[in-house]
Amino acid sequence: MLSNGVEKFSTPLANCLLSVSYKPRECTVKKQVIIRMGLIMLTCFFGTCVSKGETTTDALFRAAVEQVGKVTSKESIKAFEEIISQERDYAPAYNELAKLHLLDYSVNGRQRAMRMIQHAIAIDPNNAEYRLTRGKIWWAQGFRFRALSQYENVSEKHPDNTEALNSAGMYWVYDFLEQTDRRSQHHSKDFKIFAQEAKREAEQFLRKSIQLDATNQRPYYLLGILYFEDEDWSTFHALMQGLHAQYPDDKNALLFCGLGAYQIGEFNDSHEYYQHALDLMSVEERGLLESIDLLVPKQDPVSRDTTQTIDALLEREMFWKSQDPLYLSDFNERKMEHFGRMAYSNLRFKRFSDSVEGWQTDMGKTYIKFGRYRRRMLKYKKSWNSQEALSGAIMEFWYYEKFQFKFCGSTDDIWHFCGGSWYGVSTRPMQEEETSAFKDYREGIDFAMGQTNFALLPSTLKEASHHTFRKTEQRFVDPYLKRKYTLPYQVAAFEERDSVRVELSYMIPKDRLESKPETGEVSFWDGVFLFDEHWNDVYNYRKSVSFPLLPPLPAENAAARHRNDHLLISRMLSVPQGNYHLSVELLDQTSGAIGIARDEEQYVYDVESFHLSDLLVGSNIQARNALPEGRDDLIITPNPVRTFSQSESVFIYLELYDLKRNDFGNTQYEISYTIGKPEVDVLSPALFTSQNVIDTMGKTEIDLHSGQATHTAAEDLQTRQSQDNDVFGSVFADSDIWGETKVYTSGGQVHYIAAEGLKIKRSKDGDLTRTVTADYDGNREDDFTYLQIDVNQVPEGIYQLTVLAKDKRTDQTDRKYVYFRIID
Repeated sequence: MLSNGVEKFSTPLANCLLSVSYKPRECTVKKQVIIRMGLIMLTCFFGTCVSKGETTTDALFRAAVEQVGKVTSKESIKAFEEIISQERDYAPAYNELAKLHLLDYSVNGRQRAMRMIQHAIAIDPNNAEYRLTRGKIWWAQGFRFRALSQYENVSEKHPDNTEALNSAGMYWVYDFLEQTDRRSQHHSKDFKIFAQEAKREAEQFLRKSIQLDATNQRPYYLLGILYFEDEDWSTFHALMQGLHAQYPDDKNALLFCGLGAYQIGEFNDSHEYYQHALDLMSVEERGLLESIDLLVPKQDPVSRDTTQTIDALLEREMFWKSQDPLYLSDFNERKMEHFGRMAYSNLRFKRFSDSVEGWQTDMGKTYIKFGRYRRRMLKYKKSWNSQEALSGAIMEFWYYEKFQFKFCGSTDDIWHFCGGSWYGVSTRPMQEEETSAFKDYREGIDFAMGQTNFALLPSTLKEASHHTFRKTEQRFVDPYLKRKYTLPYQVAAFEERDSVRVELSYMIPKDRLESKPETGEVSFWDGVFLFDEHWNDVYNYRKSVSFPLLPPLPAENAAARHRNDHLLISRMLSVPQGNYHLSVELLDQTSGAIGIARDEEQYVYDVESFHLSDLLVGSNIQARNALPEGRDDLIITPNPVRTFSQSESVFIYLELYDLKRNDFGNTQYEISYTIGKPEVDVLSPALFTSQNVIDTMGKTEIDLHSGQATHTAAEDLQTRQSQDNDVFGSVFADSDIWGETKVYTSGGQVHYIAAEGLKIKRSKDGDLTRTVTADYDGNREDDFTYLQIDVNQVPEGIYQLTVLAKDKRTDQTDRKYVYFRIID
């Protein structure tokens, strides 16, 4: 009844399978294997398993292959060994066993894999698949040149074999990366030549593979790595557009296209690609892509949070908005950078062998959080433990400005964290294998470490890398960094009945504006953005402005010329009390230059105690009538550059709140105006003039002792400029307040102290008379005043004006201060 194929298989195993329903206890094979293979055999007996020309062994083999990945590796190995035990020369089973042993990711596993594939090749020497498997094993063992020879040999004999072409192309891509790393380490032109030779070889193999099968994704990935690392952005973009043409709905292809468009500066196209990819994603996939868990992890993150709760969505949107480098644009560049990092991680670190996405790997996660390293170095270990499951045969170092990561990998390109630190944390002596690597690194990146000796981390500190990863803040390099400059600005807040009046002024340097050749006009986008503490929009103003730039007005002194070299813009906003994030932005439509000013403001007042407003610095204050009753009766010309000449007066406007009245409805308060050198040693020059943002990254500051600009080591990639406020507390102690006292008893009608009343004089020993105290009698709970300071005898320099006010009914005091500069 049985066919010849089954008769040939008449062995104890076959007998066991045939008798599985009658005498299972007589079988010595494990029960699970018996049942599984028995079912396969029974199916074959009824003609549904064995196809024409196929033996029972073939059917068993095909069934075992189908179970790979669905059952444990041990079970699959057992199934193929059973097949070989019945037919010793069945080469396909040896090939599959080689693949399974290779997935053991150990030295012994690779050795077993090699023995299996050698059996297969001995049986069938001309089989291309078996030789490709041997090439993969050699690759995993670190014999990459042998692997290349095997791939090229198969390619010569089988020109249409795309797997051989892809494998050979992969060799040359990795060789290109290695030569590129050597070039950066040794600054040698030879390595550049070697890298370009490797690039040409890789292109030859991978382009041919695409010609043979344009639907095969792997050559696109490998070529993408090649072009991206070579910074050949246009070719990379064109390649990924080709991949997108083959797979229009492939989300990774769209992300790669977005990455390419971003690199060539086509931000709008990049945004559209990323948005299209998001539209194709499920809620869970989109949550993963937009997740900020890697960027701002919790104290002990267990896994990536994919929930879509309202709180999680709000937190995510708050983060992205807070990181946006340009609110004038129609998209969030930081978010796009994140998508690009996800795309690159899936391109560069994707493991085809076990279908692991790049963002799931340690390298991918590091890249997503910190972006591209400043320096990368590959190092081979001298020896490794043959029993180690994840052998650290190769070490790869990623260096950033102030921290580093070390990855250890087996030669099959599976990497894991094995070290990391902030510079200076590890103080142990360097080992011999690290000395040369560290020397090469020191020569290339002195900007991060100066002349201090540091040691790389030992490979055993696996927890240290994860600690460094979690504790180090996410890193982002502003794509507009080289185009940005600071805008001198001034913000003064004044309390009103149900809100806060914010008076904002900023100056645009005229030499930063470029006129259009055809019209002679300057054109720019002007934007002011105010967000509450949760990053909800409170004020959003943007407008395109065009006008001819007139020559500057004549000026009598250097300070006036400095102010005339700027365009002054003033705005008055009304907002509720609270904490705010402010961004002032200007985008030149001709040159692309960007002026920016950002700050955090707190407008929260204690309504039950006496307090002062901010101090508004002006170059002029004029009253609309003889007896001004409030702010609306004054014309104030703000001075955001805070710069004056000796022949000019410094104007200050302020308001007082919650004065205590006596039984007759009168108030009485005292204001002391103190002028002197700032207590702080350094100030940002951006308070007085425009600066290139990239120059402020090193925290260029004015040394108030020498008057010279100093440059200190960079702390962050983006530097915030400090605005006038009272964060330093009391600059002058009460015992320092001394000088003249003038009393004003005008019933609250006179709110102005002229320059004669605040004339700064030199004492006999050359010091400045610093303080003038004025007493006021009024009848308002909320009052205002303004003063004009004569600085005719004040030498050049930077000064601090401190206002100390006291409610004489309650003895409550408040203090505010501002800086200003005197130049000839």
